[in-house]
Amino acid sequence: MTLEHTSALTLGALALVNLSTIAGDLPPMGGSMNHIMVHLNTANEIEVTVENPGEMVFIDPGETYTGAAAVLNGTRFNAQYGWLVSGLWAPPPGGFVYIDQIDASPTLSVYAGRAFGPYSFMDPILGTGSSASGFAWDGVMLHNYYAVTMPGHYSASYLVYIGDANGEPIAGYSPGEVTLGWVWDTGCAADIAEPFGVLDLADITAFITAFSLGAPAADVAEPLGVFDLADISGFVQTFTAGCD
Repeated sequence: MTLEHTSALTLGALALVNLSTIAGDLPPMGGSMNHIMVHLNTANEIEVTVENPGEMVFIDPGETYTGAAAVLNGTRFNAQYGWLVSGLWAPPPGGFVYIDQIDASPTLSVYAGRAFGPYSFMDPILGTGSSASGFAWDGVMLHNYYAVTMPGHYSASYLVYIGDANGEPIAGYSPGEVTLGWVWDTGCAADIAEPFGVLDLADITAFITAFSLGAPAADVAEPLGVFDLADISGFVQTFTAGCD
């Protein structure tokens, strides 16, 4: 487990970050905020719930960004999910709330939705690039940007726990888990590369790349989550039949 550490938390007093002060462009979230509520109950158990369960939709606003947000150019993205403290509570003295990515779809990238701890706006986080798989959360609402370059159904799972300054779990506190989901659906399983609406060599190349990576764009046949001959056959059949 690799984690980044931030300063002490201030929980219970949430502040809505004024993102308009960030230099450069501010991309849209993709829809209404969908909060991931984090609560520590009286049994010292972390409870994590999503306000509106279901897949968020990756968007393409048709814009080109400057500054830090330029990392989103050429992707579809979504930032509707937002980490938010539920209720009034605080970790024990010397304790911090950690968010650690324990599983995620290949090729799913995550960028910081604001500056916090050692991160600047749009820095890669949660295992993207060479970033750590987790971080100590400052307790302020956090909408990170999730981005992809190929269609498909994507997911990421997180462990939320109370840890010490080194990121080690503190005894007596139970962690919580949550899985988030997103989708980019072209309406045709074989149409996975630009130019969309046209089936050509680019789609074949993209499928081969996705299949080798175990990426969602190549997961086109049952059993889902398993990349095998059924996916290859499914892609070939769809490509041959064409798309409306």
